[in-house]
Amino acid sequence: MATERAKSPGRVQAGIRRQAHLREQLGEEGYRAYQRERRADALARHPDLQLRAAAAGNAAQYAAWGVNGYRAQRCAAYAAAVERHGHAVIHRHIRAAHEARRRHRLDHPTRGEALLRTAAIVLGFQVILPHTPFDYLAWLEDQTIWPEIDRCTAIAEATIGRYYCDLLFPTAAIAIEVLGGVHALQSDADARRRVDLARHGLTVVELHDTAAQPLQPADIERVLRDIPS
Repeated sequence: MATERAKSPGRVQAGIRRQAHLREQLGEEGYRAYQRERRADALARHPDLQLRAAAAGNAAQYAAWGVNGYRAQRCAAYAAAVERHGHAVIHRHIRAAHEARRRHRLDHPTRGEALLRTAAIVLGFQVILPHTPFDYLAWLEDQTIWPEIDRCTAIAEATIGRYYCDLLFPTAAIAIEVLGGVHALQSDADARRRVDLARHGLTVVELHDTAAQPLQPADIERVLRDIPS
């Protein structure tokens, strides 16, 4: 994996001087408008820029602070945000961020998620990538809202209450999760998710895909062959 080269101090100082000169020329409001335009241009060229930046920032913090330090920082940041803006506002923003992540993952699966979807298709399942979230709990209440769901249907990035799963087999009530390196940071959350999904009658199957132990297609096929189709 390529690593980002450190910026030279001279280039950093030159950039700071350029930004100061622009602010002086444009004024504060003009400078802010200029920055908004540059941000919009960058996002148009690289739609996943914010996700990549967040991932890089989280990786740097994890490397610097370790698992416990990283968790403590995230908890403190969440508590500070709730205190400042209120629980309802933060919850709304979190839900919006999760939905943006779900949509991104439909077209940008991790290596393990891509292997899982491919293996399911090879074994005869129809893998649906829903732009509108598939809500498993709503489907249980009224299956006519998704009449195309049958024994051969699998849903990528399905929602179950407050949670998502990598691949859901609704009629078999089986949720498959691919756990990568990031899950080392959220073992407690993963445990709560398992309990909650089981409470809704789902069997949760976890497949691990890490640098030390990459997920293999044969491991996925052994799991999928046990799902009735």
